[in-house]
Amino acid sequence: MKGRNSYSKTDKDATFMRMKDDRLRPGYNPIISTNNQYIVNVTVSQNTADNVGFKEHVEKLLSWNNGKLKPENYIGDAGFGNEENYEFLADDVIGNYLKFNTFHYEQTKGFINNPYLKENMLYDKTTDVFTCPAGRKLQYEEDAERITATGYKTKVKVYECESCAGCKLADECKKGKDNRRFTVSETLEKHKELARNNLNSKKGIELRRKRSVDVETPFA
Repeated sequence: MKGRNSYSKTDKDATFMRMKDDRLRPGYNPIISTNNQYIVNVTVSQNTADNVGFKEHVEKLLSWNNGKLKPENYIGDAGFGNEENYEFLADDVIGNYLKFNTFHYEQTKGFINNPYLKENMLYDKTTDVFTCPAGRKLQYEEDAERITATGYKTKVKVYECESCAGCKLADECKKGKDNRRFTVSETLEKHKELARNNLNSKKGIELRRKRSVDVETPFA
């Protein structure tokens, strides 16, 4: 099955994917790149996740004509924005306008007004300590390594609350009986900050508007 968790009996190269009607059907995942409504690159993947195929997709474009087709910027939806792809764009000096999975959520009241999210907790960079809404400290505990489906290795920092015992806010802040824990990838956060600034800039807003037409038109 070549790393897949499903395949069709009538087309063994296809993978079962959730379609727009919410039904599982055998299919493929095409990725296209466009420039002024012209398709300049196409790849077709057996993987349901867009972010898994992004690097291979761009590498194909960069391999043509001795790299002379290298794009100045890449803009894409939240399906493509992850640490591996951000690192890839940075290494190839391509402008990062890829949304990450919480880009739009960050702009909602549900995010902004939620004090229990790690992004909204007070953080002291000098001591590397977060402070929760109850005033308790979440300190750095250890580093951990995670390996993605593509084999990419990412290092995250693990933080844990000194003690959640007796906290009246615990039920809203965490699940389970253990102390509140979360992880932070400094590399990912750095790239997200760059992407956030790029996407919200005057140029980024214009590119986002253009993408809605530039990419959808060829599919029509």
